[in-house]
Amino acid sequence: MSSTQSDNPLKHASDDVGWEYEVLADPSNSDKVKCKLCKKVLSGGIYRMKQHIAHFKGNVAGCIKSSDDNKAKCKAALDEAKKKKKERNMHYEEVMEEVQLPHIEEDEDIEVVESRKRSRTLGPIDRFASSINPSSSKSNDGSKTWLIRKKDLRIIVASDEWEQCKHSKSTKGKVAYATMVSAQFWNGVSLCLRVFEPLFKVLWLVHGDKKPSMRFLYGELQKARNEIKEALKNNEAHYRPIIQIIDEKAHDQLDGPLHLAAYFLNPFYFFKDPSIQHDSLVMDAMFTCVEKFFPDNFEVQNQVINIEILKYKKKDGGFGRHLMEIGCIQNDDNYDPCMILIE
Repeated sequence: MSSTQSDNPLKHASDDVGWEYEVLADPSNSDKVKCKLCKKVLSGGIYRMKQHIAHFKGNVAGCIKSSDDNKAKCKAALDEAKKKKKERNMHYEEVMEEVQLPHIEEDEDIEVVESRKRSRTLGPIDRFASSINPSSSKSNDGSKTWLIRKKDLRIIVASDEWEQCKHSKSTKGKVAYATMVSAQFWNGVSLCLRVFEPLFKVLWLVHGDKKPSMRFLYGELQKARNEIKEALKNNEAHYRPIIQIIDEKAHDQLDGPLHLAAYFLNPFYFFKDPSIQHDSLVMDAMFTCVEKFFPDNFEVQNQVINIEILKYKKKDGGFGRHLMEIGCIQNDDNYDPCMILIE
């Protein structure tokens, strides 16, 4: 490695004020950062560096070369981060209070649970361990799988095994007991599942190896956004912070020109919603891809954009076959838009 490379480690593409005062000490480890002012290497990433520059007491020594202006800028950034964290916590409490979620059944009290567990041959702990075994799960529906496990967890804390366990008498054990029988806790679990399950499905799509996922990523991400909004009763104040995080993480990773072009050229989405062709963002991405695929070949670019894409939009020729329509009804393991187009 050259001296230039070692003196200038990789810098993250971020507008966080902390990067004015730091670089990565090791390009492969974002946790190790180096102060540009005093050259001190710290563990803890950009947040710890801002504490270092601001002379924030308690976690790290202050930078000996930090000016009053530098201290003020980093202190303001730390205060803003603390404020946002407080707002997120307040937002969660508001959601918990206002979003109507299915509550634990009134008859699901400890006495009922106690009577149920007496009729089981397996111990509650053994039964729960069996229920979380991935090989024994036949459902990909997280909500349904957990509404099952809720009962098993509550049975555990009402069982003889739990009462005989030394931890049941400890402070933590009592907290665990109170949590397992708390309606508020399970309503929170329900909310988390309803919000994150749509995103989990997108991640599962990426992880799967049965068929290429590129043509589905943008469309399924859009679907996840809509499902999250519905889960939060279309209350913008509740869903906006979540959608904003998704958009920030997806930017330039799941919404690039290739993703958008694949979304447009997937009949599964376009044949259900032809208005996609009027989305300037999608069509600009399509043109960008054509220009990248056929650089300086204006004849081919013209053929694709002004002739072939028009056939696709109008469902001319093979695109208008009944086989195309019925083949795009359901996105299952057998669906392959490329094979449909070939046929």
